[in-house]
Amino acid sequence: MSAPVDDDPFTWNVAGLLGDTVGADRHYEVADARVALPDELTLAEPIAGRVRLTHTNRGILARANLHTALAMECVRCLRPTTVPLELSIEDEFLPSVRGQIDDIRDLGFPEGDEDELDSILDDAEDIMDEIEDDPESFVEAEADPFEEINTRLASYGITSCAG
Repeated sequence: MSAPVDDDPFTWNVAGLLGDTVGADRHYEVADARVALPDELTLAEPIAGRVRLTHTNRGILARANLHTALAMECVRCLRPTTVPLELSIEDEFLPSVRGQIDDIRDLGFPEGDEDELDSILDDAEDIMDEIEDDPESFVEAEADPFEEINTRLASYGITSCAG
């Protein structure tokens, strides 16, 4: 099960969620949370609300409905006032494929398999270059850009990798 990280109210360990099937989700209540703000802004109320994390076929989709208030000074009368904020956030978090590739390279390859595995990782890096050059084309694509890589890895015995 995914669990919140004690020292940050907006960070959760999602390893368990990523191990679940696509579509699995976790719900979290946020209460009495505070974050650092720029000097000119001050929270008048702690942040509260709900967060839903969903395992997608690409990573984690985060949806949050949060509310708080800022302490401000009225621009007309200069009296202290509070400005309520209602926040709806939706963002997708994708695994760092480049980081995974670096980690795999750092492990080293079994003797005799260096060329094949190095070729697979080189091809994965080429796909990452293409994604970085034209990310929109991959967002709209119906096919998984890593499908061929995953097939090659599966034939080697690695059943889950990129994508």
